[in-house]
Amino acid sequence: DSSADHGQWPDMFIDHPAMNQRVMAWMTWKYGLDGFLYYDTVYAYGVNRDPWKDAYSFGTNGDGTLFYPGKTSIIGGKTDIPCFSLRLMEIRQSLQDYEYMRLLKKRGHGSLVKKAVNAVVTSSDDFAHSPGVLLKERMIMGNELSKLGRYRPAKSTAADRGGSDQPRMTPSATSGLMSPKM
Repeated sequence: DSSADHGQWPDMFIDHPAMNQRVMAWMTWKYGLDGFLYYDTVYAYGVNRDPWKDAYSFGTNGDGTLFYPGKTSIIGGKTDIPCFSLRLMEIRQSLQDYEYMRLLKKRGHGSLVKKAVNAVVTSSDDFAHSPGVLLKERMIMGNELSKLGRYRPAKSTAADRGGSDQPRMTPSATSGLMSPKM
């Protein structure tokens, strides 16, 4: 039995529960990883087919396709735009969960984060498939952040940042985008 058949592992497949995408950053945190890499988000565009009608690749639906072509002939409007998938929205929410974890740990609440992550992720092939479990833990973390109030980091000096008054740009562990490193 492959994971593609049952959704045992986190994945990006259309036919699997949204928890398979949402748990990505939780596993990233649990195993102390800097991020996760997804090889292609628009694969179906390059194989000359319409992903709105056929998103089957690599033995499952949706693998390699997280954006769809938002052509005006399909979605209306005046300009073609990329349309994101519901799976990509789940990944975004997962990265927001990761940010909760990062902020709590930075403020001395790493044990709360560890407890929450362990409630959601047991191992790389065993995680809570019920969204209620994850949402409960996210709510606990969010409530704790609310109690702590706004985070105001101590002012850093140019020397703290490597001698420059400008922040250095580095890949962000939570977004895959460039973010200031301070």
